[in-house]
Amino acid sequence: MKAKKPDFSGYVTKANLECEDGRIILPDAFKHQDGTKVPLVYQHNHTDSGQVLGHVVLQNKLDGVWGDAYLNTTTQGVNAGELVKHGDIDKFSIWAKQIVERGRNVIKG
Repeated sequence: MKAKKPDFSGYVTKANLECEDGRIILPDAFKHQDGTKVPLVYQHNHTDSGQVLGHVVLQNKLDGVWGDAYLNTTTQGVNAGELVKHGDIDKFSIWAKQIVERGRNVIKG
């Protein structure tokens, strides 16, 4: 069976760049999640199942974490796909939990 092509892909986070919250994700901070499938959730809203748009398969790279996104066929998933195609949504964001930090540096998440 042929593997499905992702609906879109991109960096979920880049290493050594300051995030909006002032933290810096160090290389390999998420290495333990390489190959993990995680929910794709709109605006970090994990309290509403209607905000689940699909899933993302994570890939650890030297310069960050890459995500291949697969949208579901719900109204919200289809709408999100159109917004991505049109360029209205053009960023990923991680919702890192249980992070380990040294100062502002995230060494594990």
